[in-house]
Amino acid sequence: MTRRTVAVLFMMFFTIVLWSEPARGADVPSLEDLNKLQIAGHLTLAARRDIEKYVGYWVEQMKKAKKVSDVVKTRKALTDGYNAHNTQPWQVAYAEISSEKVPVLFKLAGRVKQIQAAMAVATMHQYTIQPALEKMARHKNPAVRYWAVRGYRPSVRKMLLYPERAKKMLATLERLGLKESGPILSVVLQTLNINTVGGVEAPTRLRPILDKVWAARLKDLRNGKDGVVDAYRRAIIFFDPADKADEKKILQMLADTLESASKGFDKSVNRKGKKSDQQSWISLLSNLENKLAELTQTSKSPIQDILSDPKKSIKQRAKEVSLMAISEYWKPKLAKLGVKPRPLPAATTKPVKTTTATPHGT
Repeated sequence: MTRRTVAVLFMMFFTIVLWSEPARGADVPSLEDLNKLQIAGHLTLAARRDIEKYVGYWVEQMKKAKKVSDVVKTRKALTDGYNAHNTQPWQVAYAEISSEKVPVLFKLAGRVKQIQAAMAVATMHQYTIQPALEKMARHKNPAVRYWAVRGYRPSVRKMLLYPERAKKMLATLERLGLKESGPILSVVLQTLNINTVGGVEAPTRLRPILDKVWAARLKDLRNGKDGVVDAYRRAIIFFDPADKADEKKILQMLADTLESASKGFDKSVNRKGKKSDQQSWISLLSNLENKLAELTQTSKSPIQDILSDPKKSIKQRAKEVSLMAISEYWKPKLAKLGVKPRPLPAATTKPVKTTTATPHGT
């Protein structure tokens, strides 16, 4: 191979490398540069400036990106920067800077960029990311609102340590819980149902908001509103009492759900809904009874016995669940424990239609 050929090949390789990576200013640190920083206790001013340059650079790259693959690349770069150091000083500062710089991307016209930016924010589980989460929670794109709740979920314990932040978070979760359906409502219910963090304090502070949202949406459950049945079905399995007092609160919420679920199932059957819809009701009722059986320590499962009886038509099963399993078994059993269904509260808000079946898709 001649020297000329080697030189030409070298120039071709060098050009490909330049094209594969956006031109980076000399003072903009790479991910490797961030990884090399020595982060001990206190974050230095120089390290903070490096974060600002790095985040700012990748925000600009997402603005300019033309292809979906490039948008995904910028989101990954923002996330990788946050994870460059698994230390509190680094991640708190990185989240704070990101909460200032990333929200400009939510104003872009492209939904893909909005969603990818929201996904990046949702991975930064620090209290300092809250300003960005609050902007996301009010975004017109339902997928962005979904990622706002996903971002709050792992940060609940940290947010509860700060009274003003906790107040803002709980108000946002309540508002979304009262208005949204589908995946957003599902994650709101699950987020408010976190008991494994913060000992007894977390459920004590979250339970009243969950109870309010749960009770308010039972009318939508009874009416089989799209996205509500599945949200309740998923949320029930997360109930885990922190103590005896909390256990009774959970039993109350489940008792309130029994009639709405059975009536909703009956309506679904009578209007000849899709089999997949009927299966959602069956799964909901099964989850409901499983949790009731677990908390009351009973081995009986009259709801599931009826639902699994192949000799009965679907209409028969729907009627018998309400008239026999619930009215004759579960209501009397719960009444002995001092738990009776409460009347449904008056609706205060109209749920918005959520069209995001797969919020994290692009």
